[in-house]
Amino acid sequence: MAVGTMVLHRVLHRLVAGAASLGLVAGGVVLSAVPAGAAPARPSGRATPVPDAVAGQPGFHSVEPTRILDTRIGLGAAEAPLGPHGTIDVQVTGVAGIPTTGVAAVVFNLTAVAPTAGGFLTVYPTGAPRPNSSNLNFTAGQTIADEVIATVGTAGKVTVFNAVGNTHVLADISGWFATDTYYHPLTPTRLLDTRTGLGAPTAAPLGDSQHLDIQVTGHAGIPATATATAFTLTATQPTTTTFVTAYPAGQTRPGTSNLNLIRNQTAAIAAITKLGTNGAITVYNAAGSVHLIADITGWFSSTGQFTPITPTRILDTRTTGEPIPPNAGITISAGTEPPHPDSVIVSVAAVAPTASGFLTMQPELGTKLHISTVNFTTRHTAANLAIVRTGGGGPFVEIDNHSPDPLNVIVDLSGSFVAPVHIDNVDLPDAALPGSYHRTLDAFGGIAPYTWTVTAGALPAGLTLASTGPSLAAISGTPTTPGTSTFTIQATDSLGLFDQRSLTLIVRPFVPGAVWAWGDGSVGELGDGIPEPTDTPVRVSDLSGVTAVAGGNSTGYALKSDGTVWAWGSSFTGGLGDGTTTSSLSPVQVTGLTGITAIAAGAASGYALNSDGTVWAWGNNFDGQLGDGTTTNRPTPVQVTGLTGITAIAGASGDGYALASDGTVWAWGSDFFSELGDGSRTNSSVPVRVSGLTGITAIVSAADSSDGYALKSDGTVWAWGDGFGGKRGNGSNLTDLVPNQVVGLTAVTGIAASEHNGYAITSEGTAWAWGQNNAGEVGDGTTADRLTPVRVAGLTGVTDIAGADFNAFALTSDGTVWAWGQGDDELGSGRDGSPFALAPIAVAGMPPVTALAAGGFTAYALGTATP
Repeated sequence: MAVGTMVLHRVLHRLVAGAASLGLVAGGVVLSAVPAGAAPARPSGRATPVPDAVAGQPGFHSVEPTRILDTRIGLGAAEAPLGPHGTIDVQVTGVAGIPTTGVAAVVFNLTAVAPTAGGFLTVYPTGAPRPNSSNLNFTAGQTIADEVIATVGTAGKVTVFNAVGNTHVLADISGWFATDTYYHPLTPTRLLDTRTGLGAPTAAPLGDSQHLDIQVTGHAGIPATATATAFTLTATQPTTTTFVTAYPAGQTRPGTSNLNLIRNQTAAIAAITKLGTNGAITVYNAAGSVHLIADITGWFSSTGQFTPITPTRILDTRTTGEPIPPNAGITISAGTEPPHPDSVIVSVAAVAPTASGFLTMQPELGTKLHISTVNFTTRHTAANLAIVRTGGGGPFVEIDNHSPDPLNVIVDLSGSFVAPVHIDNVDLPDAALPGSYHRTLDAFGGIAPYTWTVTAGALPAGLTLASTGPSLAAISGTPTTPGTSTFTIQATDSLGLFDQRSLTLIVRPFVPGAVWAWGDGSVGELGDGIPEPTDTPVRVSDLSGVTAVAGGNSTGYALKSDGTVWAWGSSFTGGLGDGTTTSSLSPVQVTGLTGITAIAAGAASGYALNSDGTVWAWGNNFDGQLGDGTTTNRPTPVQVTGLTGITAIAGASGDGYALASDGTVWAWGSDFFSELGDGSRTNSSVPVRVSGLTGITAIVSAADSSDGYALKSDGTVWAWGDGFGGKRGNGSNLTDLVPNQVVGLTAVTGIAASEHNGYAITSEGTAWAWGQNNAGEVGDGTTADRLTPVRVAGLTGVTDIAGADFNAFALTSDGTVWAWGQGDDELGSGRDGSPFALAPIAVAGMPPVTALAAGGFTAYALGTATP
């Protein structure tokens, strides 16, 4: 991945906490220190959530910053400082989300707190000989931290060694490298020591403006194909204030620095540097003389997440003339798009501060982390290395100045990581016989396109896994045999990085009269026992022998062949009819109903037609929509007053409707939008006759609508109530106090409604729609409201139609279910979050069905009675 020059993106003047603390930048490795004498605080957590890694998944993985060692409180070791020549074995696998196997190396901040003497700490794999190297150098009383990339040893542990004196030790883990990947950790191996002449022409310090090449490949088993190396660079006995720079051999020295030193200081810093000519790196000393020591800790092969670059200065507030204001922050761009880096490796320096304080580096727009990346004191330039996760929806990192004075800051970029491959959370709904199946899979991170394979087990017979886009795949086909299949899928990116998921898919045998649902399920509208939406049809739990289905705003209803009614979803006002106001994620029986022949749904009310021609209602009754003469909510069914000889029913937002055997229509409930159609504009808690309608054969409304529709025996459609958006279909958007004819429709055989629209099916099998169209609800390929009916594009052989709040659905004679409108879960399989469908698209994965219903943001389909 090409990493461009980092530029100042924008300045964010934020107030940041001023108290000194220790922690980690979320999402990556940050080398942290605390001000002298300050008590390090626990890390404050990740700013940008990162999925848990899978054991065996290659690459670098950042984890939730977690303190795993603190000798001050007995965390991970005894509650006592580490003494001279003392060691602590620290458990680094199986903690903080790090797997117990497949871990080659871990990355953590190692902190020495209040040492009693000048000395150093060394980290090495548990069980291996202690190397002659150091990771952290300190003076008496100095609290300081440095990054460690440590090879994991026996039992998933690393060992920390203290050379002299007593010191408390802290370790904050923040990432890991997998085995068999592009990073190859080593037990620290010394390649350079100018004090002894190791790796140098003579045993002499590096002089003023001198440079020295360090041969990396060919040592410690590092091959010629290596592209970069990780090492600890230590400087000692500088004769004056100076800085040291490491860069690829054979390239022009960059204007960057790794170590900033004052006279007689000993300091160490971790570095990751691209290899140059003949697999070497160059170190340069700016002034005076200084002895240098380099201990190699690992190397990178030629492919993988990591892209090393020649160190590049990407921010220097001294040249921009804009130091970071006190207790404020700036954001800088950290790479190119697409794809932008997931994490970047930077050296950051606080230059000649005029007050003591600390710098924090973290992802932009994450949770504010009260941590320290670089600690500094007055007049002393201080630097550190950080592997920082990017954030803010792009390649951005934030730098906060926690000090009372403006601060000049330098940032040098030396490489970047792309995110490891991760298969998004997979929820496989059951498949059912007979019928097709479709489930979309998605992956992110790495470099697309991905190759998708089944690496273990097998898909159910009749199903295949295939790529459907750069990052997408689908399990699809027509299953042939019921049973349970467990298998492992793998997504592999163009770098060879991969992720795996073990999945189970159940193919269920044919169930006559089952109900299927898709769309919103947040309060149980899907009836499958899971309070989550789905863009793939799922079966409503335990229902069979169903002959009719209806959809409320957040409730589903089913009528069984035995005349009982069942409900699921929201029951805030008693809409489930089971005597409670408790919602249910799966169907419960509506109390006391038998001999029922038809059902309907309002926004939060249910309706049932008995074989004796009476109508029953339950649930919300705020507008009198239960028709029992009151406005009292009813958690169990009550009879609608005065109705007999009824042949059909419908429900609306605050109304109920009934069709009598003599072809007249009756209504009750709210009349705010003239929904009663009697011209009175007066609510009624008992049925009143809708004016002027005779010869009616069908009536409909919708759970969230404020209008009614009626189909006459002559094939014309009539409408009354709210006219917003043209839903009356008569050329205007005005409210109709009494029914008026929907213009231009003849030979209509079926009607449906939604909150904003009317729909009709003609005898020739075409579908027509009118009303609001800002989400494509009309289905004619436009977003223009339609005051009169227009044909739904491309549909023939339509046998049923249903409307939801911003969607519509149609069933054609070939058994296909079609959806159009708002681009969300309601559109069907794999289309969650897609743009609006302005014309019908097929709902994939739908078993054979005979009828449709919808309400709110959920759709329902009634399965066949025979396979």
